[in-house]
Amino acid sequence: MKTSHARIIVEWHQSIHNLRKVLHPHLFRQPRPVVRRTHPLSSSEHVSRDSVPRSVPCFNPTFQVLPNESASDIRAYLFALSTSYDNEYTAITSDDEFVVLDSACSIAITNNFNDFDTTTFQVQDHTISGIASGLAAKGIGTAIWQFTDTEGNQAKIPIQCLYVPDSPCRLLPPQQLSMHKDADSSNGAWVGNGKAAHCFWNGQCILFKYDRNNNLPIAKLSCGTRQFDAFCASSSSDVTNLTTAQRKLLRLHHRFGHRAFQDIQTWAREGVHGVPTVVANCQIPVCQACQFGTSKKRPHTKDNSSPIAEPTKPGEFVSVDMMEAGTPGLIPFTNGCPSKRRYLHCTMWVDAFSKYIHSHLQEEKTTKATLVSKDSFETFSKRFDVSIRHVHSDNGVFRSKAFTQHCDLLSQSFSYCGVGAHWQNGSIERYIGVITTKARTMLLHALKLWSGVITPEFWSFAVSQAVRIHNATPRRDKKHSPFSEFTGEENVIGPADFRVFGCPVYVLEKALQDGNRPSSKWSDRCHLGVYVGHSPYHASNVILVYNPKTKLVSPQYHVILDESFDTVGVACNRPISRIQVGSLDRPSFQSPDLGEQDGVPGHSPPGP
Repeated sequence: MKTSHARIIVEWHQSIHNLRKVLHPHLFRQPRPVVRRTHPLSSSEHVSRDSVPRSVPCFNPTFQVLPNESASDIRAYLFALSTSYDNEYTAITSDDEFVVLDSACSIAITNNFNDFDTTTFQVQDHTISGIASGLAAKGIGTAIWQFTDTEGNQAKIPIQCLYVPDSPCRLLPPQQLSMHKDADSSNGAWVGNGKAAHCFWNGQCILFKYDRNNNLPIAKLSCGTRQFDAFCASSSSDVTNLTTAQRKLLRLHHRFGHRAFQDIQTWAREGVHGVPTVVANCQIPVCQACQFGTSKKRPHTKDNSSPIAEPTKPGEFVSVDMMEAGTPGLIPFTNGCPSKRRYLHCTMWVDAFSKYIHSHLQEEKTTKATLVSKDSFETFSKRFDVSIRHVHSDNGVFRSKAFTQHCDLLSQSFSYCGVGAHWQNGSIERYIGVITTKARTMLLHALKLWSGVITPEFWSFAVSQAVRIHNATPRRDKKHSPFSEFTGEENVIGPADFRVFGCPVYVLEKALQDGNRPSSKWSDRCHLGVYVGHSPYHASNVILVYNPKTKLVSPQYHVILDESFDTVGVACNRPISRIQVGSLDRPSFQSPDLGEQDGVPGHSPPGP
């Protein structure tokens, strides 16, 4: 009886113990063994959370990994597309790059580390699909891509993106937009028939035009100077330490369309073009706009010219080609309401004897517009008894029946370079590159100092100004300018007449110009404008001024120029930015019906 009672007591205590273990398990956990370290870990030796590789999400469950040969062929074409001069996607500013809409890709890809808004992280092993198949990812983060929608507004898209340095361009899967954490129900893309794919983001529509060679939908990022600003911030050059002579030399360099410093110092030693002698022997300063705007690949050969006999007189041999900007450019309307018409192309004619350049801005890439350019150049030549005898060009619109018949009508011979052999028209290819580089550099300089008013649409003014400066200034080791060698006469506009492109201009009010009294002693006596060049129909001291409020261009004489941009600081940029010229839908510019409906007369700035 005693043994039985003791067993019941033990079992009763065991059941209570098991019940407590179930109800309070933390009371019965085994203590961790004490680890005694001779040298405790410092905070720097702890594993950082940011150093742990991140997994790559998949936003496209039906992604496709392309074969290496197919993917490499597409990447080679895209690389050639991004580095060539004579295509629709040539960069106008530092941020003017294109994005390919790739529906076979599983996540967005960028090749530019500056796209990321935050810190990038390491990635786990991941198989990249789509055009970038076979490439290695170096990081992942949140990138900020900014596009221009069909209404001319800016669409800023924050998107999770892989960093792939070997990718030739940026890739965007449309499925990722619809799966974004902040996505609208209408986000995504419609890819089908037509000239472009429609991509939607929070109610904004972005057009990705189909490339005519491989049918890839491609769109350009919004033009800007973010990369150029970062380059200037990291540059070691400091303009505050320049001497007085160096400051004057840098100002003349900006005024002459970023002409070589050696040429300006040569003019100073010769005492021509109004260049002061104090800059003749000073140390050459560094121009940040030139360092960034003129950078390019080194040529693969030393001679890209065609084996053509050297001409002996003007007009004997003329080369022609068309430049496609890919970014709408402003048209200098002189009256009427603001127009939606924009320039998209520029046809350039170069005389092989004098190196004179005649540029003609165009709204459309048609045979009719090209013949208007040809008539404009021939009319200008006849004023100085210069006859065009031979025309050398690429293929395309210059091989049309109407163009060849026009040459036969004027007893002009013509020739073409081979298909894909653009070096056989090397003269015009070189000068298109020179003019584009000068225009880009001038535009970058003005954009950096006055971003509230100057926009990438000013490229049409910058190209005309670069051509005008080229024709009015003598080449190195030459005594006469290309204009003088082509026409046999002195140019009305000389190098001393040019000013810094895009600088602020204060124009006297019309009532005061006419000699009338102002309505009030306290009313404004002038209005602010932008210097965009010289008028070929007026005296050399009459400049063309763009009015940011009316969007019109007018020739003005009673002006004061601020070539150092001192009066348009950050405080002045904010209110003026509300009247910034908006970029518009590119396909609407190519529609001939819109030009008929606008009803505002305009003109293309002819060559000087």
